[in-house]
Amino acid sequence: MHYTHILIVFVGGGLGSVSRYFLGKIVVSTLPVGTFTANVLASLIFGFFIGIITQSAVNHSYLKLFILTGFCGGLSTFSSFNAEIFEMFKNNNIITGLIYIMASLLACMLSFGCAIWVSKFVN
Repeated sequence: MHYTHILIVFVGGGLGSVSRYFLGKIVVSTLPVGTFTANVLASLIFGFFIGIITQSAVNHSYLKLFILTGFCGGLSTFSSFNAEIFEMFKNNNIITGLIYIMASLLACMLSFGCAIWVSKFVN
């Protein structure tokens, strides 16, 4: 493992985490809209860059480390998603929690798939 790789993931992850923090501050709601937005945006970015990278003959190892592992890893948040669902269930908001689970999974999968499709038209 190279120290350069660690630094690239560190910087990307820090930028992703700071972006997630600001999303949570910008989007004020009683529902976890900030986490939802961060996860969908991370899925969109991840799908787009996966599409670009798989079409390219160039080795994009640094780009993959920075964008995919670092930035998208820092931006998306499964732990917050779980904590928010747990709180909903604990407060007897079972239907809201289930809708949030389904909406998050569907939105993230759709944004990922659409981003891969769009990336085909970039090159």
